[in-house]
Amino acid sequence: MEEKVIPLPHRWPFLFVDSFKAEGNMCEAQYYVDPNLPFFQGHFPGYPIFPGVLHVEAMAQTLGLLVKTPGLPLLARIEQAKFMQPIFPGDNITIKAKLENEKAGFYFGSGQIFKGDTLVSEAKIVFKVAVE
Repeated sequence: MEEKVIPLPHRWPFLFVDSFKAEGNMCEAQYYVDPNLPFFQGHFPGYPIFPGVLHVEAMAQTLGLLVKTPGLPLLARIEQAKFMQPIFPGDNITIKAKLENEKAGFYFGSGQIFKGDTLVSEAKIVFKVAVE
């Protein structure tokens, strides 16, 4: 079986996209929250949850799949982040992202994470691509 490489600079354990489909300015990604990720040992012992900051990272990575500018996508701003429900080890999540605008090299977008039909988190994200 051929290994599918996600076109992002990230790799395990910091790649939060397993598969995706993109059309126009929209992208939908799937991710299985691997219980073996090392941070689960300390976040939180006895009640491990996927950290909120990694919700935002998963949304940013999905948004990054829509940008065609070569280089490293660097987070510039996070706005209106909301975390309505936790994500647990073993969950399957769907990440939806929309690229809304590009201005002066900054990319503006939004992301949402779902477990099934339930919205668990959302944020507005701005990043800039650092040209290598």
